[in-house]
Amino acid sequence: MLVRLVAAVFAVSILLLGSPPSTAVAGGSCTGWSSRTEPPETIRVLRRTGQVVEVPFRRYVARVMVSGEWPSYLPFGTLVAGAFAVKQYGWYYALEGHHRDGYRKDGKCYDVKDSTADQLYAHFGDPTDKQRRARDRLWGLSLRREGADGNKRFILTGYRYDGGSDTCGRDATGWKLYEVSADHCGELGWHGKRILRTYYGGWRVSFR
Repeated sequence: MLVRLVAAVFAVSILLLGSPPSTAVAGGSCTGWSSRTEPPETIRVLRRTGQVVEVPFRRYVARVMVSGEWPSYLPFGTLVAGAFAVKQYGWYYALEGHHRDGYRKDGKCYDVKDSTADQLYAHFGDPTDKQRRARDRLWGLSLRREGADGNKRFILTGYRYDGGSDTCGRDATGWKLYEVSADHCGELGWHGKRILRTYYGGWRVSFR
C-alpha cells in the first residue's frame, strides 16, 4: 500500500538512532534542565554547519519530525508516539547530569547533534498541522520504566526505522520504537500511549 511504498523510500535516508547513545557525564550539565515532569524550555543543538544554537524546545521537536524522522503521512497514533520519542530523547540529554563528554564546539556546549548520531533537525522546516497536533497530544507527560529494583526511572527513548518486522509490536524489545512496525500499530487504530507502552516495556512503563 502507499504508506509502505513511501516508507521504503525513506528507509535509506532516515537512519533513526540505530547506535547506542554516548555515555552521559555524571553531574555534567549544558542546558542543565532539572525537571523530569516539565519539558525544557530550550535545547542546545550542534547544527551540521558547525554552529551551536539554542532552540525553543517545542519548535525543536516539531522540526525533528519534519526533517523526515516522523513524516506526516504516518497514522496519527504512530505520529504521536514518534513525537513523544523525539521529545523525551532531547529532554533526557538536556537534563542536568546527562551532558555527554565531548559535546562541545569552540568552547560552547550542546545537548544534541543535528545528525543520525542523535536526531536530524530541519532548522528551516515547516511542520504540518498534523505533526504539531501529534507533538502536543502528550506534551506534558514523560515516560518512566520500572527496573528490577522496583524504582521507576526517566528513560532514554531511542528509536529507528526498522527493527526487522512490519507487524505491530513484533520487534519490540523495551528499548526502541521502530517506525515500520509502529506504522502498522497506527493502521490498526492504536493510540500513542498504547504504542509507547508496547515498545518501551509493557506493564513496567508509566506516564507522569
